[in-house]
Amino acid sequence: WQLELWKVSVWLAFVGVLCTALLFIPVFRGSAILIVAGLPFEESIRYHIWLGHTAMAVFTIHGLFYVIIWASNNNLHEMLVWTRVGTSNVAGELSWLCGLGLWVTTLPYIRREMFELFFYTHQLYVLFVFLYVLHVGASHFYMFLPGLYLFMVDRFLCFLQSRQPVRLLCTRILPCHVVELTFSKRLGEIY
Repeated sequence: WQLELWKVSVWLAFVGVLCTALLFIPVFRGSAILIVAGLPFEESIRYHIWLGHTAMAVFTIHGLFYVIIWASNNNLHEMLVWTRVGTSNVAGELSWLCGLGLWVTTLPYIRREMFELFFYTHQLYVLFVFLYVLHVGASHFYMFLPGLYLFMVDRFLCFLQSRQPVRLLCTRILPCHVVELTFSKRLGEIY
């Protein structure tokens, strides 16, 4: 049964990595890639949220299965293994903890009431990916590269766009307590 549990755990890791790789496809408001693809932000963020939940749930079960296998063999010391070659378990646990921090701050109350905490905790993705690479080695990093490349290109395009000065024409508060901002548009500019 341990061998079967180990096989399931390895496959769960691959499913989690696939979900995480798709998470890097840019889904923030104003993303140049979403605009070019014609995908609305509201729909793409829904998939991002569910991919994140799925990835963290799968990684949690993956780690839990390994702990069950080690505990059944009296090998819990495996949780403290940090190797230069092969799988570094400590790096995987630390990566999971970073992901757990991301996951917990996505709870609706925290996201809505403490948005800054949610936003800045999401920057842990850098540490999450770095520790993932230390966990399994650079040979598995290729799965992240397409989404990570799109993410970096999109961030660079947003950085370039944000450097242009913008003139605010009008500000008003709508009856539903939403703030409406009207900006001037240069001639020939299309949205």
